[in-house]
Amino acid sequence: MTPKKILCLHGGGQSIESLRFQLSDITNELKDTFTFDYLSAPNTDNTWWDSNKDKNTPTTDPAHANKFLTDITNKIENDGPYYGLLGYSQGAAACIYFLSENKNNQIKKVFLFNGYIPTLHHGLMNKIVESSPYSENTLIFLASNDENFYSLGLEIKSNDTIKKDWPNYKGFTNYVEIISDEAGHSPPKKSDPSFKNVINFFKGLSQENEESNNLELPLGLSLGLGIPILILVMYIIIFKKKSKSLLIISYILIVTGLVMLGIAINESVKGNQFFWATPWIPLIGGFSLLSYNT
Repeated sequence: MTPKKILCLHGGGQSIESLRFQLSDITNELKDTFTFDYLSAPNTDNTWWDSNKDKNTPTTDPAHANKFLTDITNKIENDGPYYGLLGYSQGAAACIYFLSENKNNQIKKVFLFNGYIPTLHHGLMNKIVESSPYSENTLIFLASNDENFYSLGLEIKSNDTIKKDWPNYKGFTNYVEIISDEAGHSPPKKSDPSFKNVINFFKGLSQENEESNNLELPLGLSLGLGIPILILVMYIIIFKKKSKSLLIISYILIVTGLVMLGIAINESVKGNQFFWATPWIPLIGGFSLLSYNT
């Protein structure tokens, strides 16, 4: 299968090399299914657009990021198409602005790491608000210990804070928000507990899918043990053989079945699906052997 291509935008004042290093654990984990391409910011200070003078003096020019739009459009035309668009910090803000200017884009997934909405650039914000909501399948990754960006990142999906100044901003309608407790202002490393959920999003696995996949263990275990034991039970009954080892096996099967029954009840209480035949296979086999050997 041909790897899917993802275009990556680095943080403001950083470089392709720095983002490649920050994403190294993620890209190594996904090297068989994705290729990661990079775009460098157009400004000499490696920012995607010029900064505002201060927080009380926002920019207002709707063409403020035209150099960026030209560069990313050319990149996609020359090296695309791209399955995904990834941005880190200011690069995430740039991704959002690109989406606002290209509502009919071919991007399937968007990955926003430690990002924010560029609220200090009113010319860009007017377009972002006007084009919202965004329906692309989007990962919003934040870190609770990202001191300067965590609260800003919470605004991406749209919340009460951003609606005070931008009441018509409708945010994202198809997103997964993953919050790390230790990543800081960086994508997660492999040691981060949130890393697996990020990888699952890339692969198209949700946390719900992962929980469903976990149910395959008791099902496989019961089939792997239960069916051969049921065959063995039939063999013993037909040829009328008894032994202490079979008595031990019957107890093991009964305990296994009871454990699986407990799992089934617990999953049912949580609202998850469970293959209810799972615990009965070892239970029937175990009790059959027990009754025959006693």
